[in-house]
Amino acid sequence: MPMRLCIVQHHPLEGPGRITEWARLRNISVDLYDAVRGELPTGSGPVVLLGGPASTQEPPPWMEVEHAWLQQALHTGRPLLGICLGAQLLAIAAGGRVQRMTTPEIGWTSISIEGTGILDVLQWHEDAIVPPSSARIVATSDHCVQMFCLDKHRIGIQFHPEWDDPLLRILHAGFDRCPLPVPGDTMRQIQVDRWFKSLMDRWSESWLPEESVTRVDAHSLKPY
Repeated sequence: MPMRLCIVQHHPLEGPGRITEWARLRNISVDLYDAVRGELPTGSGPVVLLGGPASTQEPPPWMEVEHAWLQQALHTGRPLLGICLGAQLLAIAAGGRVQRMTTPEIGWTSISIEGTGILDVLQWHEDAIVPPSSARIVATSDHCVQMFCLDKHRIGIQFHPEWDDPLLRILHAGFDRCPLPVPGDTMRQIQVDRWFKSLMDRWSESWLPEESVTRVDAHSLKPY
């Protein structure tokens, strides 16, 4: 029985990108959930929380429910990887906070990553993560925290390592006046792909084999 990875989306255009190819190459099945429509995974298997245009500064009702679900997931030790909005939600659930930035980060941005050095990554966000004091900060840019670890099982990433060129094309087609760079920066994408696959490999070492997951109606959870 193959291992399974749950991916929670917060916008239909912001899909898993290169996570899908990484999972396919490692014989890992992927289950997609739409948090906005009230879908969240039960069980104890690993979960990736993707990005989206919603803001934690003005949380919609579905986000408050996901916050309660995340606190439960943290309490049970479930492996979690948050990206952009997903990382912000993870930080808040763990006791950190998110604050508005004076200068948004959009497009290719140079960040400093512990053990890696400088890496150019794609970004599109206006809010910055302030992780809980217990978290280890792994990456930063000139403006904010870019990656933090609560432990080896729970990781938050502010930038978008999952955005490959096919996903960039989807974003450009779906968002009016999309501010992101056009696809085709092959060298930068290759470097991000190599880094992200290595991270996913390390994170997946903490998973338990053959986790069973089912869907849960998010409306059955009560927000805190």
